[in-house]
Amino acid sequence: MKQLIKIGLCAALCASWVGTVHADAEAAVGYANAHGQYVSTGHDGCLITPRWSPEQAVEDYENGAPEFVEACHPELVPEEVVPMAPMMVQERATFATDAFFAFDSDALKPEATAKLEQLVRDMSTAQTINTIEVVGHTDSTGPADYNQGLSERRANSVRDELVNLGINPALIQARGEGENMPRASNSTREGRAENRRVDVNVEGIVEEVEEVVVEEVVVEEVTTN
Repeated sequence: MKQLIKIGLCAALCASWVGTVHADAEAAVGYANAHGQYVSTGHDGCLITPRWSPEQAVEDYENGAPEFVEACHPELVPEEVVPMAPMMVQERATFATDAFFAFDSDALKPEATAKLEQLVRDMSTAQTINTIEVVGHTDSTGPADYNQGLSERRANSVRDELVNLGINPALIQARGEGENMPRASNSTREGRAENRRVDVNVEGIVEEVEEVVVEEVVVEEVTTN
């Protein structure tokens, strides 16, 4: 009689444990668990059910039961994908005004428009364009006030053409520096030609980390008298 009682008690306890495991298994499909805790086999990891598979373990990790996968099958824990931080990039294009404009003129030549079209195509590779700065410069020949006005008009002409090519005008800042920011000596013909220029500085964002490259494009210069 005592033996039968023991057997009956054992069967009842085992049935109770199995019922608990079945009820709690929904927390992590494929892992036997009791009251939210995984069941260890004691020598080779965790007790798993016939529903377990590596694919199911990964799905359990991603859907609310990571502690089971981390404890029982750490090799299946997906590697954390850390998104790469956006990078600021800046490109500078420098155009000789002698190639862009006729002497003492702020009207763009046809070849200048072609160069700006290429610049817009290059800008399309950026995820986001923050600002486009257009700066006109002159050499020191002539009155400073006149040079200042000429540099402003030429910068505005470049800005207007960029807008015609589809660039949001709110992104563009145009200004003239006149003869105030020479790149070379104004005492030589070559130096003055280098100083007559329009700089276009583009600042934007790309989504992938990459080497920041600052490019300088110099258009062939045609000097004028």
